[in-house]
Amino acid sequence: MIRVVLDYQLTNSNAGQSRHWSNHHRQNKIAIAAVQAIESQKVAFGRPVAIRVVRVIGKRGRSYDPDSILRGVAAKCLIDAFVSCGWLVDDSAKFVLQVVGDQVKATDGVHRTIVEFHDKPACFAE
Repeated sequence: MIRVVLDYQLTNSNAGQSRHWSNHHRQNKIAIAAVQAIESQKVAFGRPVAIRVVRVIGKRGRSYDPDSILRGVAAKCLIDAFVSCGWLVDDSAKFVLQVVGDQVKATDGVHRTIVEFHDKPACFAE
């Protein structure tokens, strides 16, 4: 497992979606900058990976409904940023086996996002 911590706030875009490209473009630039900031930790995955995205809830933040953690442009742009920065070959099902969202409260009150890359998908009990 490879684990990285990003200065990136994962939002669920609950303030309203727009069909205009500017919000996506702005969020994409923010995500790329966050991934570029951890360039020294870069791992180029040439194999399929499963990804766990953990939203760390900072001061005055509130938990999202579990089905909203990866909702919206921020999560999509984050995975795209890892592709743009050369960590992932592509974000297709051939290279990204699974993306799971989770959330935890920050112990220091600071919003951030943790991304974990795993060799195989999580196994859920049947």
